[in-house]
Amino acid sequence: MISSHEAAQTLQAFIRPVLAQKELEPLRILRKDLAHLEDDHEVREGWGEFIVSRFEEGHFSPVDLETYKKIFALFLKYDLVLWATTGDLSLLPQRVELLTEEVEKIDARLRITFIPKVLYELTFLTQSMQWALAKEAAFTYKDPSNPTMQEEGALRNSCDSDKDPWTQNHSRLSIVQNPLQSELFLERVHRLNGILCELLTSSCFTVQKLKTMLETHLHFLKELHLESGSELSKRAKKVLSINHPSMISNFICENTRGSLHPLGVQNEKFANILRKSLLLECLPGRVLLYRGSKYYQDRLYHGMKGACQSLSYGTSLYAGCVTDRTANAFYYMRKEENDAFAIALPTSELRKGVFYIPVQHTLLQMFGHGEEFHSRSKAWKMEDEKGLIAGIDAEGMGHGEVHRGRYWKYLPEFLKSELSQEDFTQEFRKTKRLTVFLKPS
Repeated sequence: MISSHEAAQTLQAFIRPVLAQKELEPLRILRKDLAHLEDDHEVREGWGEFIVSRFEEGHFSPVDLETYKKIFALFLKYDLVLWATTGDLSLLPQRVELLTEEVEKIDARLRITFIPKVLYELTFLTQSMQWALAKEAAFTYKDPSNPTMQEEGALRNSCDSDKDPWTQNHSRLSIVQNPLQSELFLERVHRLNGILCELLTSSCFTVQKLKTMLETHLHFLKELHLESGSELSKRAKKVLSINHPSMISNFICENTRGSLHPLGVQNEKFANILRKSLLLECLPGRVLLYRGSKYYQDRLYHGMKGACQSLSYGTSLYAGCVTDRTANAFYYMRKEENDAFAIALPTSELRKGVFYIPVQHTLLQMFGHGEEFHSRSKAWKMEDEKGLIAGIDAEGMGHGEVHRGRYWKYLPEFLKSELSQEDFTQEFRKTKRLTVFLKPS
């Protein structure tokens, strides 16, 4: 495993200086921040979530559900995007300290620990896939009418997303508006909190510990993929399903039939996307917007006359992976023809009105579906109510008629910017200074 300094240097190499020299100061700041991520650096905040544990007699243990509900309400109160967009900006640097104070008022034995989004998501996904592997022996019926799928090991079985205790009821979770009122969600996120608490040896993870945790997940995912030929992949092959796949089916093959959307991490190219994302997510005061596309073809202008193109981004690598995988950033990052990149946006930029960034918990975004769960560029202010907007699924915004969603008049307020076309374009171009490429082009 390479050191954090070497990893940071490698990551810095993917920050391409695409603008003029005088415009590169934001990149220099980003490089400087990355250079500080030594292996022994304690990561107290960044782009991710918090977990809560109870510290007694030198040991960390999970909290009960009722205690977790109280602390989770504070996690929502101190959400980074919420504070950066609506809170007192002068207090933003003290956000974690203020959160800690409120948590300890409830119980002085409680400790909060930061987890980068990529590790939070992978822990959830690994739990889902291990469930499927545990169920493997129960499913033995192959479809004799389909020799191709029989050869691949696909089963007509009940090992699907509706049975998986981690992904079941995904349609209900995809429409949760207030997580504090959803017992279904709170049970799920509390269970995940408990699993992560078992990894604690101190109240704060170091960069080295986070990297070690990630490598454990990467080893599992590589062994899981059919290309590895491992014993684990042979077990996984037995639960491959194309019509009602559990999460594991999307991580073990490159098959795109039925409901499958490949998300596997079978090689170093894909693994490095996750490694670089982890380092970026350890930086404080930044929001990451992930995208897989042909970077230099991304435009704010659509072919339709005068149309504004709204570009989609993921606020994590796996947002949407349970319910809306065609809106998942990592799915597009894996495509050979696409670039994989992230915009490392300082929180100070969030009020400029260029991007819509949802205030939503990471786990809910994994269950997200439609247009509101992921980030996207807004539309500049239009005087014409029938000004055209491209790139947005009108049906996903709740419009009965597809064409209505193309007009400024019907665009939801949260996707409307107050900036003129000229000012909006200028501000959007500035974000390219903060683009980090996550795989070689």
